[in-house]
Amino acid sequence: MTAERIGHKAISASAGSGKTFQLAHRYIELMARGVKSDRIIALTFSRKAAGEIFDYIVKYLCRAATSPEEASRTAALIGKPGMGQRDFLRILRELMESLQRLHIGTIDSFTVGVAQTFPMELGIPPQFRLTEDSGAASNAQQEVLTRAFNRRQADQAARSAFLRAYKQATFGREEKGLEEKFGALVTDYHGYYQVLPAADAWGDERTIWPEGSPWLKTDGEVKAAADALERLLGQDSLPDKTMKRWQAFIDAARSFGSGSAWKRDLEYLFEKLAPLAEELRRRDCSVKTDGGTCHLSGEECLLALTLVAHIVKTELSVALEKTRGVYRVLDLYEGFYDSLLRRQGRLTFTDVQYLLTAGNRYSGGSVISRMPSAETRLYIDFRLDCKLDHWLLDEFQDTSDLQWEVLSNLADEILQDSSGQRSFFYVGDAKQAIYGWRGGNAKLFGNVLSRYGEHIQLSHLSKSFRSCRAVIDTVNKVFDPLPTGLLPDGAMAQWQRVW
Repeated sequence: MTAERIGHKAISASAGSGKTFQLAHRYIELMARGVKSDRIIALTFSRKAAGEIFDYIVKYLCRAATSPEEASRTAALIGKPGMGQRDFLRILRELMESLQRLHIGTIDSFTVGVAQTFPMELGIPPQFRLTEDSGAASNAQQEVLTRAFNRRQADQAARSAFLRAYKQATFGREEKGLEEKFGALVTDYHGYYQVLPAADAWGDERTIWPEGSPWLKTDGEVKAAADALERLLGQDSLPDKTMKRWQAFIDAARSFGSGSAWKRDLEYLFEKLAPLAEELRRRDCSVKTDGGTCHLSGEECLLALTLVAHIVKTELSVALEKTRGVYRVLDLYEGFYDSLLRRQGRLTFTDVQYLLTAGNRYSGGSVISRMPSAETRLYIDFRLDCKLDHWLLDEFQDTSDLQWEVLSNLADEILQDSSGQRSFFYVGDAKQAIYGWRGGNAKLFGNVLSRYGEHIQLSHLSKSFRSCRAVIDTVNKVFDPLPTGLLPDGAMAQWQRVW
């Protein structure tokens, strides 16, 4: 416990601007303010990076302990100008005497440590075996699929449920090649399931549109609207090419249903009309086609809108149904996977992370926490009875949604703690996000600020100590003034925010 209040901090740092330097000095600052090292945890993504963090902390402490100039410089950097060599020597000695209690490592090692402490609570054998994520996923899918359709391993009800769910997931688009399609479905969506295990997060229109979607509220007589629009347009003396376009669209829309495939005849005019929905509602709309411009009367606008709305409603309904089916497939898959692999102690690092989120079936959604207010929370007071009050996260742009699910509850408690005795610190750079292929979500950096911004002090570092002037100037010339139209507007705006 320290009498000084310690604030939360985020640093957005460009490449070579000193992220590890900042994190190491944050660690030193905490110890200088009286925080014991076993109450601090610094996490990154590789053992090498974790070793570098420790090396940096020791290096800067050694320099400050042996040089009055370095002591003065370090003291100024950590906001403790009165500190001298002896103070930093004392901190260095404390650090060295508590090596076995330090928490400087990887997110994987942290989650494995929690799992090793709480195996029974998490529903796994105490002596579980870890395997690498790469390759394990495809093998697991094969094992689960084999079991799901093996009469000796799964009863008829389970097999039938699995097939019904798969049919729902491919609603209106049933295809051959069950094993291949099933594998692709699990590969594409299993990560989302682990982060969003609740059924109402999948294909529930009330969750997506709390006020209701206007497209799903439409209930016009499609056949009557198609017949009426066909008759009215036939009286407009349209050019033959334009009329053929409309006739093809009307015929396709009239018979469009949940199993209908998109055809060019339908797609052409739909892509013209859908963006003009508001004009159609106002009964004042002109449609440009390759046959010329067609101005619709008020009645024609409403009839065309009825057909467009029918198509949109059909596609949305199919998408919602398929999404619910995808959830059912993943939920059944998760049940088989859980009993076949996890409960037998065969875990990947991703599995360990998942066990520490609300999706863990066995624990009823236990999450790691120090707050005893909810029955489904687990204490994290592990490893020599220490309590982790100060969190330092490195390379935050590479954090995955699942990893953040593990840590978010702790972060939430810390960031809303008004005592000033617990703190959250993270550094990252969205421009260096290179691990999207393994689940890294660079948007998390900004999402955390959006949610807790009033509690977090944000700093920016843009001066590079790694590259020469010519390299920096070249990069700035290429990426700073990206030409309009090179990328979609949304992507350009997002780039400018992080650049």
